[in-house]
Amino acid sequence: MPSQLPKTIFPALENRRIGSAAIVATVDKDGSPHTAPFGSLCVVSPTTLRFGCDRKHDTYANIRRNGKATVSLVAPPDIALSVKGKARVLKERMNLVESDAIIEIEVEDVKDDLIPGAFIVSGILYSSAHHVKEFIGLYVDEVKSA
Repeated sequence: MPSQLPKTIFPALENRRIGSAAIVATVDKDGSPHTAPFGSLCVVSPTTLRFGCDRKHDTYANIRRNGKATVSLVAPPDIALSVKGKARVLKERMNLVESDAIIEIEVEDVKDDLIPGAFIVSGILYSSAHHVKEFIGLYVDEVKSA
């Protein structure tokens, strides 16, 4: 499996600031899987992903404990990827939301999950009021530039 994100993922994740989410999977302390959607996931480089996470969230605790994460990315028209990597807390306190940390994932493996001949109609979408969209844009900007 490749250890870098394909170039097609960059524009797809740039659009995440307008209402798409990715699923981040971690491992709970009892060894069971834990998944959660994150709208702030962004690509920093072909080998690095970042997202913001509340420090009270199980995802944060799991990453602090074992650093294992897999991200499921689904976006039209042809992106369905599982990205496995080593996660760490890059910044304990964000400036915009002090209760949130910035998590960085170093990409180890990328698996294409799209079956041949299929295409993606939509990813995981959410809607919000205009002022919330502005806030999300600022939040993602801080995550990406950390």
